[in-house]
Amino acid sequence: METGKEFNFYEPGGENKYHHHAQILEIIPNEKLKHTWSYPDFSAMKTIVTWELLPEDGQTLVKLTHEDIENFKDLGEGFSRENFVKGWNTILGQSLKEYLEK
Repeated sequence: METGKEFNFYEPGGENKYHHHAQILEIIPNEKLKHTWSYPDFSAMKTIVTWELLPEDGQTLVKLTHEDIENFKDLGEGFSRENFVKGWNTILGQSLKEYLEK
């Protein structure tokens, strides 16, 4: 991956209800990945997601920041801050954890 590259994906499960689009804004190998996050089928608005890997007591802390979620406030309950918090907590606390422990 490199700055400026774009990628697209759908939510897991095969329903393909939410087309996600992202563009890489910044990469620092083994430290940071920053990209846009948008739903082109619903809105032209974009948000910013930053993944940071931080050393902590001989381990690695994954810090995720999702900025500008209020840009999606007019898209309905599925795009609420609470919904994103729940989704990211599941991705980081369950899915990523299970993947790394394999």
